[in-house]
Amino acid sequence: MSSYPAAAYIVLVLSTLFICLRLLGRPKTRHPPCPKSYPLIGSVLSIPPEPEQLAFMKLGRQLNSDIIFLKLFGRDFIVLNSAEAASETLDKRSAIYSDRVFPPMISDSKLMDWSKSVAAIGYGDQWRHYRRMLNEWLNIRAVSQFEGLQKYHVQLMLRRLLNITESSKLYEDVKESFF
Repeated sequence: MSSYPAAAYIVLVLSTLFICLRLLGRPKTRHPPCPKSYPLIGSVLSIPPEPEQLAFMKLGRQLNSDIIFLKLFGRDFIVLNSAEAASETLDKRSAIYSDRVFPPMISDSKLMDWSKSVAAIGYGDQWRHYRRMLNEWLNIRAVSQFEGLQKYHVQLMLRRLLNITESSKLYEDVKESFF
């Protein structure tokens, strides 16, 4: 019987130690000022119930900052409340802050897995490589080599559209021409 309280104390001490190590082991990221945040919902309760632009300006005044950090339902947002802050962040530091967000439907390998698609990769080395490759084929000089092929297919489609009778299904014929 006496081993149960001892085991409970050991579990309590180990779990407390584990939680402390997890909290202390997190990388310290510096964020701009932010309003009070709660678990799961984040800063939702700190945003005044008015149009967004007015609410964010009011939060900026309360926090004495043109840049505000918000965590809403697990997503991080940065709000820029002045032209100077926007210029500083988006123009001068764009390499740090620019990227595209893709929903899990596109990026998850178990769903659609478009993670390697040119249109669905974030900025980085792979994106630069794809961009260089596409630039070789899609610039003004390179595209001119496809002009004859484009004319041929346009003429083919127009001939097919001219041959459509009233009884034929226009939508399906046009769809067949494009797909």
